Amino acid sequence: FPSHDMSSCSLGTSGFEKASLTLAPNPAHGSFTLSGTQLLTYRIYTLTGGKVLEGTLDSTMRTVDVQSVSPGVYLVVLEFEGQKQTHKLVVN
Repeated sequence: FPSHDMSSCSLGTSGFEKASLTLAPNPAHGSFTLSGTQLLTYRIYTLTGGKVLEGTLDSTMRTVDVQSVSPGVYLVVLEFEGQKQTHKLVVN
């Protein structure tokens, strides 16, 4: 086997800081709020992949109205600062 000098090799995630957003309340009753201040887009999907809602939020508006969404379980896809996060949302 070839010999490799691994003394200067390092593994880690220090260059991959991941911002985390929270979604509350969950279960949602009419609306939910997203934490953070970054500009973001959101899309809400059924578990079968149908798009239900989409929009953009900025630092002044962080609440998403889901009164028109039928009760059930949904996936919320958030895109911000080159990142994408998926959250499960229960709407009552």
